[in-house]
Amino acid sequence: MLYKAQEIIDEANRLGGAVIAAHPYRLGLGYGGEAVKKLHSLTALEVYNGGNNHNDNKLALELAATLNLPGTGGSDAHCIKDIGRCYTEFFTPLQTLNDLIAALKAGEYLARNSGALKK
Repeated sequence: MLYKAQEIIDEANRLGGAVIAAHPYRLGLGYGGEAVKKLHSLTALEVYNGGNNHNDNKLALELAATLNLPGTGGSDAHCIKDIGRCYTEFFTPLQTLNDLIAALKAGEYLARNSGALKK
């Protein structure tokens, strides 16, 4: 499975995209930190996810630091009340997909956590 993941990462990079490993520690839905450590050429790691518990996000933050990757945040919202739990704040306004990719690759953003995470 890691081979396929690396193939996808390589192809996305070849095409000029950005690749973010999402919720690496969520039970049953993530690759797990040890598997993510074997991947190369990631753009970032999701460190704050609104669907994760605090410990999963803490482990993701530690993994991003270990891998020297910037972190992103995402609500992973499935209902209105969950929107904005976690998000990525960009330093400059983004107008196009190319702006987004360039900002992600340059690390011009911060992962944010509203504090309303699962326990």
